[in-house]
Amino acid sequence: MPVKFYIASKLENADQVSRVAAAMKAEGHIHTYDWTVHGSVQRDGPERLREVAEKEKQGVLDAEMVIVLFPGGRGTHAELGMAIAKNKPVILCAENDSLFLDDGNTCAFYWNPCCARCTGNLERRIEDILLMARCIEQERQNELEDVLSDTQTGKLAFRCIECNKISVYRARFSDGRTCAHCRGFITPLGYAKAGAKVNG
Repeated sequence: MPVKFYIASKLENADQVSRVAAAMKAEGHIHTYDWTVHGSVQRDGPERLREVAEKEKQGVLDAEMVIVLFPGGRGTHAELGMAIAKNKPVILCAENDSLFLDDGNTCAFYWNPCCARCTGNLERRIEDILLMARCIEQERQNELEDVLSDTQTGKLAFRCIECNKISVYRARFSDGRTCAHCRGFITPLGYAKAGAKVNG
């Protein structure tokens, strides 16, 4: 099952962003928004700035995993903040550990529980990013195995198309429901195991 991802970074890192995106897409993952295709829009006027800001925001919100390639600018940190606020897994990637040292030069948000940190050359960082994506895929598979039933039960499992979490409702009362976690739209997965906890 592919992982939807977003990459936050500076415009000057567009080449690295493209290489990371290519590696993720080669494994079947889905890039929610690629801002490298248009580059800077800072001189394109307020309407274009609003349009791109909304697309980048939606890219972060639609992602199941946010990749931050340092060095980053103001936009990178705004996107990091959105990802943390939505409790999305974040992998912070830098060439060395200078941003992550406890010496007064780090950022408290780099240490949020949502964030993992990796360092090294780009190839090494790509390996770590792909590993995180595989872990997310495995976690989803395990979650499905824990919830879904091969037999008809009185409960239905749904996956949220916004936060990707699973909600379980009694089959008779599942019409018109939204995600129990974020109130987003849900799609049916199948019958839930008899022992699955009902969300409502």
